[in-house]
This record gives sequence, structure tokens and C-alpha cells, in this order.
Amino acid sequence: MFKAISIPTPRNSFDDGHINNIIALKDSINEALQNNAIKTKSVIFTTESSAIITRIITVPMIKNLKEMESMIQLQMQQYLPIKFEDYILQFILLENIKEEEKTIELAEQNKELEEKLETKTEKKRLNLNVNLNMNLKFNKNMFKRKEEAASKARVRIAVVPKEVAEGYLDLAKELTLTPLGLDLNFNAVTKLFTKEIVIGHEIYEKEETSVVIDIGQQSINIDI
Repeated sequence: MFKAISIPTPRNSFDDGHINNIIALKDSINEALQNNAIKTKSVIFTTESSAIITRIITVPMIKNLKEMESMIQLQMQQYLPIKFEDYILQFILLENIKEEEKTIELAEQNKELEEKLETKTEKKRLNLNVNLNMNLKFNKNMFKRKEEAASKARVRIAVVPKEVAEGYLDLAKELTLTPLGLDLNFNAVTKLFTKEIVIGHEIYEKEETSVVIDIGQQSINIDI
């Protein structure tokens, strides 16, 4: 059996993805769980914040996932003037782009990126001791099936401040719940459309294009 409830956010406890009053938020959530006899021991958070940066970029397809992640970070460092050690970077594969012949420009780009990857020293990452992935990682088997037929890939990037992610870790600890992941609102909604669902008494067709509009107090998000 599944339950769905909503509760008002305690005043001044949450702002733009940041948890400002963890105790007030914990007490409010605990009370809701107890009143509704919800006894789960795990939690997945979803969030939205102007501090979270998302981009869609095209990169050369690389077989190794870790190398591809390093390449994407190198690409993003050219676009974003931020300290990447203070952020968590994750990505999903949106589309494979197959080219019959690689251009000289692409070959040079591959060579340049590979040289950077070889000389780049591995930085020590923050150990959060839990699976803090943004649930944006694409299926590895899908990646392996398609990589040989594609020379480029379109990926969606999410760059999340570690201080934002750590706030949800601390909240899970206060609630004595096991955090399974942290997701972004738009990505969580996207997952609803991966299977057959009913919207407004009509069955959603995967072949059709859908628009999801999130109307908030301070902003409106449109996802297609």
C-alpha cells in the first residue's frame, strides 16, 4: 500500500533548496510520519534551487564512464567560473549522435581532451558515506550497447553545491532515516513518464510530447 501526504513547510526553515532550520523541518516531518503511520526507514529527497546549475552539452563518446565524467567536468570548467571541488557533478545520456565520418575538428578535440585527461591529477572527493547520487546516472548496459555506434553524445549536466546536498544528509540523520539518493524535481517528474501512466483520466502515450509546468511562489519551471 502506498500513501501520499503533503504538509506545510515550517516558516523560515527552507529557502531556495537550502535547509535553514533543520530542527523545525525534522519535527514537522516526524509528526506527519507518526500521524499517518508511515514506518519507512529509507528516504529519497528531491529539490529545486537556483544554486543548482543544469546544462545540455555535446561531448565525444568515450567507453569508460569515469573518463567521460572527467571529460564533462573539463568541458564545464570552461563554461562555469566555480570551484568544482565544492560541487557534485552528475549527468545523464540524452541522445547518441552517430556520424559516418569524424571531422578533423572532432579528432583534434578528442586528442586535446585525452591529453588533458592523462595529465589531470585525481582530486580527493568529499566522502559523504552514502549514495548521494542525483539519480541522474544513465543505465550502464544501455551505454555499452550504443557507444560503438555513436561518436558523440548529448548529455544533461547537473552541478549541485555540496553544502546543499549535505543539508539533506543532515536532515536524514536527524530523522534517523537512510538516504537513498538526492534527485532534482524535473528529473523525478521525468521518471513518471518512463512507464504507462494515467493523466486526467487519459493514458499517456510515450510517443507524444508532453509539457510539465511547475508553478511556484517565486518561479515557474517548464519541462518538455
